[in-house]
Amino acid sequence: MSIKELRAAGFRILRNDMYDAVEYYADMADFIFLLRNTPMIPDFDIEKDRRALEEIEERYMTEYGIKTNSARASGGQ
Repeated sequence: MSIKELRAAGFRILRNDMYDAVEYYADMADFIFLLRNTPMIPDFDIEKDRRALEEIEERYMTEYGIKTNSARASGGQ
C-alpha cells in the first residue's frame, strides 16, 4: 500500500523512512532463481535475457557473489 492509500484508509503516518540494503547472490544460479520466483522482470526467460544476465554477472560479481540491492520504504508521513 502507498502512503496515500494508508491515509485514505484512516491511518495516521508517524514516520516515513527509506533504506537500501545490499544483497548478494552466491552465483548466477541463485540470481536466476530470484528472477524466476519474483515478479521483477515480466516474461523473464533465461535464453531471451542471456545477454543481460551475462552483463549483470560481469559487472556485479564480487568476492561475495552477485551484488544487488533492495530499496524499500517503511511507514511514512
